[in-house]
Order: sequence, then structure tokens, then C-alpha cells
Amino acid sequence: MNKFLLTLLFVQSLAWASAATEIDHEKRVDVLHEIRKALITANVTAQDAPFMIEEPARSFYHFGAVLDQDFKVVALTPGSDAAKADVRVGDMIKAINHQEVNISSLADILAQMNDLQEGATLAIELQRDNKLKTVESSVTRKTLPAWRLELVENLEHVSDVPLTSGCGFVSVFYNPPISIHRHPVMINEIKDISFKGKFRETIREQVFRLPAGEIEIEVQELIRADALRRNRGDSLFRRHNSIKTITLVVEPDKVYHLAAEYFSDRRERDDSNEYWQPIVWKTTERSCQ
Repeated sequence: MNKFLLTLLFVQSLAWASAATEIDHEKRVDVLHEIRKALITANVTAQDAPFMIEEPARSFYHFGAVLDQDFKVVALTPGSDAAKADVRVGDMIKAINHQEVNISSLADILAQMNDLQEGATLAIELQRDNKLKTVESSVTRKTLPAWRLELVENLEHVSDVPLTSGCGFVSVFYNPPISIHRHPVMINEIKDISFKGKFRETIREQVFRLPAGEIEIEVQELIRADALRRNRGDSLFRRHNSIKTITLVVEPDKVYHLAAEYFSDRRERDDSNEYWQPIVWKTTERSCQ
């Protein structure tokens, strides 16, 4: 992909435009990774450009209880409607909104649940300790943001850097080696070259030419959700701490490859909220001329 750039544009729906910060960053990262995986699986390359895939915003309902074949609750999602209704692991689900749960009715019940509107009441009849019990939950729907992915010709952002003063590059084009401690990042802002992304998840692969000297770069972590779930609180911390600034002393004719270092061991942290830091995971040589 020496002349092309994969650009992921999260297209704002009307609802998102007024409350962008409320969209769950973890879900956006998951979507991005799944799209990237799908492109690799489909063997989509730069030679296929111009290329575009897009999906509208989608609303869905996730009750939050995992059932086995006997409709026994085997797992719960923390903070879900099921958990708020006091459904517990070990409960046997007997009926949902007064409709008996069985093999023949399950598909219809799930379809009806997905059509429930925000704030509607969901009644769950269950068996616990050989006693029947009815609990209720207020429906909380989720929204996946709309997105558009484009394969376009534009590898790097070229600034008006005087070549006589020397320059280098910063890159998030290549993923760091697969590791629980190293994850991709994206570049949000570089004031020295007047770059600022339109949205938080605008550009996935980036290479920027920078003037030699000290440069501040604002980046956002793209740590995979399955790594964060090893420490449950980190999914909450990322809502406020997913963006950080890294300062580079750029030397001429060098490329600085950035990544997010995840502190999976809480003992490594000075502050429990500071679950990651931006780092340079590799430097390579590249002529600026």
C-alpha cells in the first residue's frame, strides 16, 4: 500500500452530532478492528482503490443475560438491563413480557425484544431456588455509530516544512507487534503542522512529515477491548483518558512509529486511571529529500 491510505470515517448521525463524546469509545475501536480484519480476510488491497464500504447508524437492544439450552442464566453483563433487574446467574428464565420461553418461541421473543423502545418496561418471570419470581427492567437501547471506510490515494499529509532545516516523520501506519502491551494509536492533532482531524476516529493509517526539533502530538489509543476486559475498570477509565500527548524530539531522516503501551499490571501504575501511555515502539530511516 505504498501510495494509498485506508481512511475510516465515522459519519455522524443527527443524534451523534449533538453528543459525540457520549459514544462508547470501546465500541468504536471494536468496529474499527473488525473492519480491518474483514478487509484483510477479503484480500482488499490498494490496487482495488477507489473502494468504499459504509453502514448507517444502527440501534439495537442487548438484555445482558447469557442462557444455556435450558434457559438457565450462565453469565451477566455488568450494568446491563438484566443486572439492573436483579437477574442472577443460576436463575431459570420462564417468561419474558408474559410470553413463555421455549425452543419454539425463542426466536419470536428475541425479535420482539429487539423492537422494544427506549424506556419501555420489560418483565422477566424466572425461577430461583424453586420459587417463581417476576422482575422488571427499563429498556436501555444501544446505538452503533454510522461509519464509512474509503481506500483512497493519499499516503501522507505533506506540510510546508522547509527541507533545508531538515525533517523527519511520525507514523501510525504499521501496527506494533501483536502483544497485550502494544496496541495501535491514531493521531488527532499536530499543532506544528496545523493538522487536526475532523472527528476522533477519522484516519486510521497516517504518516506525517515533521520539522526537526521538539514536536507535540495528540494521539488516541486503539487498545483492543479483549485486552481491557482483563481489568474491568479500564473500560470506564478510557472514556476520559483515551487521549494523550506525546513529545518527540524529531531528528532529520528518521521515522518515529507510535503505539499505545497498556499497563495490564495495575502495580505498574502510579495512578489507576493512567492505564496507558503513548510510546515510540520503533524508529526507521527515511530520507526527507
